[in-house]
Amino acid sequence: MSKTANPAARTIALTLQRRIVDGTYPGGMPIRQAEVATEFGVSHIPVREALASLAQGGLVDIQPNRGAVVTTLSADQCLELAEMRVALESIALKHSMKRLSAKDLVAARQALARGAKADSLEERSQWNWAFHRLLHAGAARPFLLSQLETLWKHADRYLHYTWKNAHYEARSDSEHEELLAAVAAKDEHLALRLNKRHILGAATVAIDLIKTNEVAEQGEIGRAHV
Repeated sequence: MSKTANPAARTIALTLQRRIVDGTYPGGMPIRQAEVATEFGVSHIPVREALASLAQGGLVDIQPNRGAVVTTLSADQCLELAEMRVALESIALKHSMKRLSAKDLVAARQALARGAKADSLEERSQWNWAFHRLLHAGAARPFLLSQLETLWKHADRYLHYTWKNAHYEARSDSEHEELLAAVAAKDEHLALRLNKRHILGAATVAIDLIKTNEVAEQGEIGRAHV
């Protein structure tokens, strides 16, 4: 999601983004400007700006005669995001592990603990990305880290989907602990291998869920035409 200068548009965009990411607004759902404007007590102008921002972030499509429609989860996109994360996070970890301080490692462990105690998936997500961000704190590669932030924003929707539908949290927590231990031990080879396993494993679960859901939806459509 791109930044918008209008405070009202920014508030609307962030609210709609949360609803899309947590599944409140599923793929294919139209978002009607008039309804959003009424909910927030604003004109259509900040609503249009908010929807344009979400479209730039790939969360909605602006379609002729339909307006904004929530994009559907894609198995291909999920895999692409995971592969890009593996590539970029591997570079970031290589550079970061040499410079991470004891303070950084303590902060990473605290992020794990707080994520495990989170009251909502949204809060858990915030601590999840905080953990990964802390592991890269020593990378000294600002452009690389900026690209990772963008990737994580796109991946967040798939992560929520996996946690919500596969109860993946315990496995994720365990893999984080293993990864942190390898980073603390300065075992670069092991850390890179564990991080790759962690990212691709979660992506595989998400892709299986997406494909299963697609088959179920196609079956429902077929029965409706019988």
